[in-house]
Amino acid sequence: MFIGFGGGNITIVHKAKKHLGQNFLRDSIYLEKIIQAIPNVPCQLVEIGIGLGDLTQELAKRDSLVAYEVDADLCSLFCKNFPQLVESGRVELINKNVLELESRDKSVVPRFYPQTHKSVLTRNLHSKNKKSTASNMGSWLWDKPYMLISNLPYYIATHIITRALRDHMCKYILVMTQKEVAQKFCAQSMQSNFCALSVLTQVFGKADILFDVPNTAFEPVPKVTSSVFFIDKYLPYPDFRISEFEMFLKSAFRAPRKKLGKNLDMFETQKIFSQLQIPSDARPHEVNTQQYLEIYKNKELKNARQQQKPTIS
Repeated sequence: MFIGFGGGNITIVHKAKKHLGQNFLRDSIYLEKIIQAIPNVPCQLVEIGIGLGDLTQELAKRDSLVAYEVDADLCSLFCKNFPQLVESGRVELINKNVLELESRDKSVVPRFYPQTHKSVLTRNLHSKNKKSTASNMGSWLWDKPYMLISNLPYYIATHIITRALRDHMCKYILVMTQKEVAQKFCAQSMQSNFCALSVLTQVFGKADILFDVPNTAFEPVPKVTSSVFFIDKYLPYPDFRISEFEMFLKSAFRAPRKKLGKNLDMFETQKIFSQLQIPSDARPHEVNTQQYLEIYKNKELKNARQQQKPTIS
């Protein structure tokens, strides 16, 4: 689908790329609702996916913005339509696939400039005479506290949100995804869609669905309804390995309709369930986040004790 964009007597046409999941939010009512949903907190704004620039230009009115965009054509289009935002530094436009970023290496980043509309490798002044904080701390999109804001492509939404959850520098997440995905991140224990994503989110903070967005608000029009939701990562960063906890959750929810004890297949499951007052026939969605944390810590403690046992030769 070709989408016209521009003003006056000039119209620039962009063909939405299906393989990049491009569905552009064009309804100003919902754009304004997203802007109004942004809390007034001292955080760097970071956007993934600038689209046609509708949301990006509004975000830049609030504060300076770091914007990642994988599509070089959209970067070029943004520079043509909003050159003042890039020239002034109000928007730092980075032509990069965020999923390929191991960490925020600020020493060399591919940025776009309106003069050439081409990606240019530039050295960032923040890195001069010192090591990047990201290199030391392993931050992902920015090396200081930031808020992630994005209309995420459906096919990579879960991957991006979980990675933002793991990033200790990401303090808030305000994103739009397929409604079904949003419900999983925001579900509560005892709800049928409570899953590993729900537990992982609650380990870091609190998630709430703010409002739905109909498919007619987009161009091209997708087949599904979207939802905007907000995650406040107010809890202290966990003192255990998140990757191992995620593997534990994967096992716990691998068969949602089966009993949790069978999914975990843990020795003495009945004992820990009794201590936590979890019914022996409980299904995965019927156990709350705090109980999952206790089960996991009990499992890790038991493993540590087994490793400390002396071997008999």
